[in-house]
Amino acid sequence: MIFGKNRDKGIVLIGRSLKVVKLGEGITEADVLVHDETTEDTGIHTMLAQMRPPEYPMVFGVIRAVKKPTYNQMFFEQQEEQMAHGPIRNVDELLNSGETWEVK
Repeated sequence: MIFGKNRDKGIVLIGRSLKVVKLGEGITEADVLVHDETTEDTGIHTMLAQMRPPEYPMVFGVIRAVKKPTYNQMFFEQQEEQMAHGPIRNVDELLNSGETWEVK
C-alpha cells in the first residue's frame, strides 16, 4: 500500500497496528503491506476502513470482497430448515404445543 504525491510513503503492519512509513528510510517496497480484499479474516479490512486523514490516507475502492452468503440468505435458509425439520413449524403449532402458560 504505497501512496503520496511522490509515491514515497507506505502502510506497514507492526504488531496489530497500521503505521505510515517513508520509503527509503530503512523501509523498502517489500516491507509495505499488500492488501488482499479476498482474505476471510476481517482484521486488516476493518483497520483499513477506519483509517482517517491527516494521519493516514483516505481509503478508496474495494476493501473486502469475500464470497459468502449474506445475512438475509442465511436467515431464510435457517428459517426454511426449521420449518421443514423443526419440532414446531408455525405459530399455531407453538400455541398448541403445551409449552404455554396463563397470566392471571
